[in-house]
Amino acid sequence: MLQARLPFCKLLPFVALALCVAVLAAFTTLSYLNLRRISAHGRAVLIHNHEVNVRIPPKQFFIASIVAAGTVATRPIQAINMPAMVTEALVSATARTWPDSWRPAAFGPTPVGLFAWRGLIFPIYCLPFWWFVGLGLDALLKQRYLRWPTLLIGTLLCGLLIVIVLGFTFTLSAEDHKDGTWIFCGFSLWILLFGTFPAAWLRQWLSSRRHARLALY
Repeated sequence: MLQARLPFCKLLPFVALALCVAVLAAFTTLSYLNLRRISAHGRAVLIHNHEVNVRIPPKQFFIASIVAAGTVATRPIQAINMPAMVTEALVSATARTWPDSWRPAAFGPTPVGLFAWRGLIFPIYCLPFWWFVGLGLDALLKQRYLRWPTLLIGTLLCGLLIVIVLGFTFTLSAEDHKDGTWIFCGFSLWILLFGTFPAAWLRQWLSSRRHARLALY
């Protein structure tokens, strides 16, 4: 006898986290090997450009590689985990740093440090939202029945993202549109994901109407 398929509310958080961890692990490995390669006889490596000026001793190569991975992969990871900004805001409010986003002091006050931190933490911050859209997908595929409050929340979130995207579309300049392509990709992804809730709501409503008509005969 075949076992039932794992529900999407459990599968999506695992897949999303595993994908981001795999990407970060790959970039971490490449960065670490590169630092080892350019380090002459175990000496420190100096990284200097218009954004950073740091000296990395060999014992910090691994930590520096993890941070570098977060910096390189931050845009696609933020796009895939866009709702993590809500969790970030809650964490920042709890830590009393809002409107500044909280991050460990080691990441510094600069935007580069913030983006590196987001690249590492957003896959974790976004797990509740992956679970939530999994509920909507399960309901859409007739594997779960959702009550109207849950469907309403998902539908409102979908509508909110559509309003935000429309606002960006008509207010941002062409240059901002080009630089923010990854942001639009993230919003588009989550509009589709949250769109499972109004779709599931409609399916459940049509199903209840059909059952009501059948009960009359």
